[in-house]
Amino acid sequence: MATAAKEQHGRDQGGHDGEAVGQGVFHVNDRQGHVNARGEDVTGSEILRRVELTSERYELFTVKGGHADKRIGPDEVVRVNPGDHFRATLRGTDYSSPTGAGRS
Repeated sequence: MATAAKEQHGRDQGGHDGEAVGQGVFHVNDRQGHVNARGEDVTGSEILRRVELTSERYELFTVKGGHADKRIGPDEVVRVNPGDHFRATLRGTDYSSPTGAGRS
């Protein structure tokens, strides 16, 4: 009985691969960032910061159908949910390129 309680306690305390319970993953290019499991309202700059990029160097776009869709400004607040995908491109590059110009 004590073992079952200990196993349940362990599941309550931690997530998969060291992630805290209540966290989910979003993607920017090939990088992973963490967000609250229920989603969070964050700025474009914060999304980039969470994957160790900066809005001074990169532009951020939503991804729809595998392609960059809508630009997200550095101060623009958007809802980010676990599983969301974004594309970051170097400022001044053609984000519509199918080759993914500006990938980090």
